[in-house]
Amino acid sequence: MPTEERFIKFTLNEAVEALRAISKRGKFTLPTSSAKTAVETVTTEDELAVELTFNGSNETVIIPNTVVAAALISYCGRFNIPIPKQANKCLGVMGQSMMLRINSMGTNTSKTKSPSNKITKKKCEKDTLDEEKNDETDAEEFLL
Repeated sequence: MPTEERFIKFTLNEAVEALRAISKRGKFTLPTSSAKTAVETVTTEDELAVELTFNGSNETVIIPNTVVAAALISYCGRFNIPIPKQANKCLGVMGQSMMLRINSMGTNTSKTKSPSNKITKKKCEKDTLDEEKNDETDAEEFLL
């Protein structure tokens, strides 16, 4: 079955612009100054998050990865960049940029099902046990 894997890279300023657009809903507030750094972190609830620091501000803002990814997906919608709804999505922070990873599988139109193989794969720096329908069990997955 064919698969698609895409990476969409955002500058730190684009990511903050996307976050500002959804911060108006009242879930969090961001300082008005420009962003200085972004690093991946884990919250006290063991949830992956992004910790942002801003120029001229001593406070940091911690936003869960799911919220950041939703903001970036919404940002893509503003520029008509298609994102498949059924695809797996995850986020990576790299220096002064963020990367949205989109991984989707094609649908099998035949009535026979391909054999399922359980493999461990790494999703955006987090090991998970995932069930994958793939005939090539020794295929290597290349990540950033």
